[in-house]
Amino acid sequence: MIPKRYENASYDDVPQDIKKAFEKIRETRKGLYIHGGVGTGKTHIAYALHKKWEEDREKEIKKRNDTQENYRNFKNEKEDKIKEEEGVNKEYTNYGEYSERRKKSMERIENEILSFEKWLKQEKTSEPIKTRPISNFVGITKLFTLMRGQMNDPNKNEKDKLHNRMMESEKLYFIDDLGTEKTTEWVSEMFYMIINQKYEDEIPMIFTSNYSLGQIAGKSGVRIVSRIREMCDVFEIKGEDKRIK
Repeated sequence: MIPKRYENASYDDVPQDIKKAFEKIRETRKGLYIHGGVGTGKTHIAYALHKKWEEDREKEIKKRNDTQENYRNFKNEKEDKIKEEEGVNKEYTNYGEYSERRKKSMERIENEILSFEKWLKQEKTSEPIKTRPISNFVGITKLFTLMRGQMNDPNKNEKDKLHNRMMESEKLYFIDDLGTEKTTEWVSEMFYMIINQKYEDEIPMIFTSNYSLGQIAGKSGVRIVSRIREMCDVFEIKGEDKRIK
């Protein structure tokens, strides 16, 4: 759910260099680290990217469903035509003749109806569409508050706890305001586990922060920052605080 303040965040508001990296994220498997001073529009940009990702995902789902529906229609029409040509739909008093006709039509159907992949090539259609995973937007402070609340919850199975679900998920996570969390040994360890899993699985993440990666290293540790630096393209947003203008 997009907060009311960011409902009008538009992809047109996103700087071109960030757009370029974002649009190749599924190919490069590299996320984004967007940092800059307070009030420079980082969260606004991130929500615009989040909205764009979900809009494109919906288009991919529709295109995939439309393609599959077209194939089903083609397949059904082909089957009906073969049955008609073989006389399967006629009325028969001789069961043996009907059975023979039906067997012949089924053999033709099996031989003539194209597989989905062959049909795509025949129709000069692209390969079956693999829709992008869903995305999830969360502030870093809220994330650790939720995780901490689940740690000693007797009603939560270990695999259902947020940190484990995040590590196993292929979702594109947007993590807002990295560096504003209260750093403790527990926070650092939990965050490292998540980042390291995403790093190993080459699943991109998108971060915003008021701090450069060098500054984050002083707060969260070098091993976390080392992975984020390799996982992400880094962009600095410059400018004055727009909130106090």
